[in-house]
Amino acid sequence: MSRPPRLAKALLDRSLPADVRAGITGDLDERLSRDAASDGGRVARWRYRRAALAIATRFLIERLREAAAGFLAWRISFLDLRLGLRMLVRYPVLTLIGTASLAFGIALGAAVFAFISLMLWPILPLPEGDRVVSVRLYDTAANQYESRLTADLLRWEQATTSLAELGAGRGLNRNLTMADGVIEPVNVAEVTASTFPMARVAPIAGRALTDADAAQSAPPVMVIGERLWRSRFHADPAILGRQITLANTPTAVVGIMPEGFRFPRAHEVWVPLRLDVTAAPRTGTPLRVWARLQDGVTLPQAATEFEVLAAAAATAWPATHEHLRGVVMPFAASSSALDPADRLAIGSINLGVALLVLLISGNVALLMFARAATRESEILVRTALGASRGRLIRQFFAESLVLSALAAIVGLALSRMAVGWGVEAFAAAESTNQLPFWLTPRLPPLSIAYGCGLALLAAIVTGMLPAFKMTRGLSSRLRESSAGGGGVKFGGIWTTLIVAQIAVTVTFPVVAFYVKRDAWQIETTDIGIPPAEVLSASLARDVDLSQARYVAAVLAVRDRLAAAPGIRRVALADKLPFTWHGHYIIDVDEGGAAALEEGGMWDAPVDGYRVSTASVDPAFFSTFDAEPLAGRLFTDADYASPARVAVVNQSFVARVLGGRNPIGRRLHYRRDLDPNGGQRPPIGSPPPSIEIVGLVRDLGMATEPDPKVAGIYLPLDLRSLGTVQIAARVSGDITAATAALQQIAARTDPLMRVSAVQPLDQVTLGALREINFWARLAGAVGLSALVLALSGIYAVTSFAVARRTREIGIRVALGSSRGRLIVSILRRPLLQLSCGIVAGWVLILLLSGQISFRPGLVAGLTVYVVLMGAVCLLACVVPARRAMAVDPIEALRTE
Repeated sequence: MSRPPRLAKALLDRSLPADVRAGITGDLDERLSRDAASDGGRVARWRYRRAALAIATRFLIERLREAAAGFLAWRISFLDLRLGLRMLVRYPVLTLIGTASLAFGIALGAAVFAFISLMLWPILPLPEGDRVVSVRLYDTAANQYESRLTADLLRWEQATTSLAELGAGRGLNRNLTMADGVIEPVNVAEVTASTFPMARVAPIAGRALTDADAAQSAPPVMVIGERLWRSRFHADPAILGRQITLANTPTAVVGIMPEGFRFPRAHEVWVPLRLDVTAAPRTGTPLRVWARLQDGVTLPQAATEFEVLAAAAATAWPATHEHLRGVVMPFAASSSALDPADRLAIGSINLGVALLVLLISGNVALLMFARAATRESEILVRTALGASRGRLIRQFFAESLVLSALAAIVGLALSRMAVGWGVEAFAAAESTNQLPFWLTPRLPPLSIAYGCGLALLAAIVTGMLPAFKMTRGLSSRLRESSAGGGGVKFGGIWTTLIVAQIAVTVTFPVVAFYVKRDAWQIETTDIGIPPAEVLSASLARDVDLSQARYVAAVLAVRDRLAAAPGIRRVALADKLPFTWHGHYIIDVDEGGAAALEEGGMWDAPVDGYRVSTASVDPAFFSTFDAEPLAGRLFTDADYASPARVAVVNQSFVARVLGGRNPIGRRLHYRRDLDPNGGQRPPIGSPPPSIEIVGLVRDLGMATEPDPKVAGIYLPLDLRSLGTVQIAARVSGDITAATAALQQIAARTDPLMRVSAVQPLDQVTLGALREINFWARLAGAVGLSALVLALSGIYAVTSFAVARRTREIGIRVALGSSRGRLIVSILRRPLLQLSCGIVAGWVLILLLSGQISFRPGLVAGLTVYVVLMGAVCLLACVVPARRAMAVDPIEALRTE
């Protein structure tokens, strides 16, 4: 006789009601025997599986229909909520743990959804900001957007019927000279006058720009932002009409925009844009074009119109517009360079967060079930008195709803704080600390609704799962002879939840460690001198400053600062220590080298050596007391163009050359991997050969054990740069040196912008703040998981002890040893712990990408998981001691 397939049989046992289970399984067994005799056992088992799946699905659908009908018919009364609140007060520990855990999950979900919304679906904080659009032309041949749009803008203004207040502009960084002579760089937007009626935001004082301001003969005027007005002009109402020097031009302030208005991105000064009406197609100043949809016009309609206009332009100007197509999209979304794959990846983060919330809810449901199990006698009595199963389930749901509502209030408050911290950390990590003005530390209404949805989901999980489990088979349990002889039992779903929670508990502290390790590496990076003694700043070229004049100004600032009191040495470089140096791929000559990177779990191997690069002037190494360890440093002759020599650091020797002598070796830059601006290394086809002439110690180009630390220094060519970094070694007061640098730069050339003036040890503060934010977040998740895991293990063990009181009493009376009893009690929790720790250990290895099982890594992780196992095992101590204190006589009285 053929035996039924195990999984199919189990599926039927779990899905069929007790009153029909025997009949259906019996019929299927008979059919299995007949099919096996006629068609063979393999065919018979396949038919059995198919029939079992069909029957189980049918009964599952019927159950869902009944549950949905019952749920829709429910009316949660005020009495149900009062009873739910009373149960929370009665069990304060569970209330505290459950509320804290669910609040954390809701806070995390709402905050993450807010960040994702700001990135994927940003909305301008303007009146009807969702109707402000960006108009662009996309070059299908070059696979990029075309920004020289002057001729097209003039044509669109006459032809469009779907857009109103068509305008354009560009962003600039300009020096603003204060009354006290201090020069401060500000973000300036050159915009058409139509920008202000398009934004529908009026000035709080004065007027906005007009078309007359853009006339060639009109005097220079500007509108300033409220923050700049208060911080730099002390909210002086007399500022209107006063002339302020902007980019070396006296400019009258004619208006002040309200707080928060920084259109088009993060601008605080607005000046007229003077368009060249004679500009030929695809010539002139790069611009961004914006407009507002006409009333009643949808975005797809406007997009269709501009596709037609682009086709007409291709006919009129075939030489320049053959491959251009019109693109109309929401303005804020147009500022993001995310492609569909990136957007999908970012959006999928919500799925991970939702799964985490489900995991947290499941573990809280485990605690609720353990509490409900202690009320089994009450439930049986209420059933005997006529309470229906639906009435009992409704009461369980009301209790979980009260708990989830409390958690939602706390969680949404926490998420508001988390969004503020996250935006602040993100802004601090930006080099300019200027985020788009629509990225604000607020919790959007959609995120609040999302958090409330998570709370409702948590209420369903934490209320329904225990309720269905507790109320299943009530009539049969009423006939049982004792409470200890049967009753509810923990099923496999609860064991799975505990194992998953332990795995998360083990994993997230390690994630926090890996994140925090980056901060520790930054903080402990040694460049050979105290970084607090080095004053750093950025010297940038204004668009109105010629390259030759800019080079002369930079050299003059360097020389005059070096002669200032308290300044020992001054150097120039395109990148300074502690700043991001970018990535390039190189290869070396055939003199022997280290093995190429194999790539980690998430990174593909590269076809060369990954290095970072900085271009420096002759005084750079002496400023940082970096003597040559081998060979020589740069001489004046090395700065003749093109430069074909390099100095490398010690990590380059170790990671690229495998410890071999670098002097005289040759390398070739093959391609950019992750450039970061600055001077571009000599990359060509074929790539030029560069000779290594010197070796110096590591100077903070990156931190161990990051492979990006392999570094190359090239001679600096100021003629190719629009921004350069200056580093001054200070022997006196750093504040005095800061003032000296700003004064010298202002006197040298008002058009040269000086920014990011700070000691070198403060350069990494923004990155450290962002790293610490993620480390705290991972730590909070790990702590929440730990509390839930301990609570779950405690609940399961306590429940098992309570259910086995009579058995334990009998075994004690019969002389069973304490050791055997403890092993019997702890067998299940120990198995759950072991499975969870193994799963967490595997997750740690996968996340770290360390599949090589290095002895140090394995030893460290082993010690860690043993420690976490010991902590989790502590949750079993109290229930085990309670079991050992059982009085056999009292236990037998439970019969």
